[in-house]
Amino acid sequence: MLKFIVFRLAASLFVICGSSVLVFCILYWLPGDAVLSRLALGTASPERIAEIRHGLGLDAPFYQQFGVYFGRMFRGDFGESLVSAEPVLPKIMEHVPATLALALTSTAISAGLGVLLGVWSAFHRGGAVDAAVRIVGLFGVSMPAFWSGIMLILLFSVRLGWLPPMGSDGVRTLILPSLTLGIVGTGLILRMVRSSVLDTIREPFIVTLRAKGLSERAVMYRHALRNALIPAVTMLGMLVGEMMAGAVVVETVFARQGIGRVLADAIAGKDLPVVQGVVVFSAGLYVLVNLLVDLSYMLIDPRIRRTGIGRGT
Repeated sequence: MLKFIVFRLAASLFVICGSSVLVFCILYWLPGDAVLSRLALGTASPERIAEIRHGLGLDAPFYQQFGVYFGRMFRGDFGESLVSAEPVLPKIMEHVPATLALALTSTAISAGLGVLLGVWSAFHRGGAVDAAVRIVGLFGVSMPAFWSGIMLILLFSVRLGWLPPMGSDGVRTLILPSLTLGIVGTGLILRMVRSSVLDTIREPFIVTLRAKGLSERAVMYRHALRNALIPAVTMLGMLVGEMMAGAVVVETVFARQGIGRVLADAIAGKDLPVVQGVVVFSAGLYVLVNLLVDLSYMLIDPRIRRTGIGRGT
């Protein structure tokens, strides 16, 4: 087990570094100038712009900027924003709680509804309930988050007046953004759980349990569901990445202050240190969650606990 954890940590470090390199290269060649975002265009002379670019090291060759940035990053220094001159790490950490609250609430909605509806659909396979739940799942995976968010605002904020349409203060402002992201995750989990449960109930050990006289409910919930959970848990780990990516859109639609909104503004201003900081944080969170997912397999399936084999090996 220790060897497995060390291997996963090494792979995680590789993923984080690779993500940072990729984003650095993309933003380096992306059109635009962070200095022009920092200065008022009407009062900045070409000489002043050139002076600031030199002071920030933006006129250095690619390899030099690359070496300086990654040297500082491995020391835990993400530098300062090119636009606002704020330190990057405190700027990101200031907005982390809002985004984590959104991601965790959305994941909880996705997991709870997805597992419940997926098992219910499998339990009533071939019937009207199954068809209705499958339509719900198809709707969830097909609708873009920005469209779902706008529809929820029109219904619950504009027409009914129950919930605020924007902001990041309090629980009430968290409900609509969480539902927007949760709808997408629910569709994915639902389809995965339904398919996995239907495959599991065809296994020989399920036939044996039924032959011993166990009720259909006991077979489904005590035995089939537990063995069908591993694909769903895998999907939950992947959903964290989906939620972090979806936060960029959802936080923009609902005007929430989170790292998704910070990332969108930084990309628009070509603020490389901020973008890199958000990417490193998001990649680190993603690989940490997936490591926990791999370890959770050993609790769900005793066969994995005995062999020490995880998804990543």
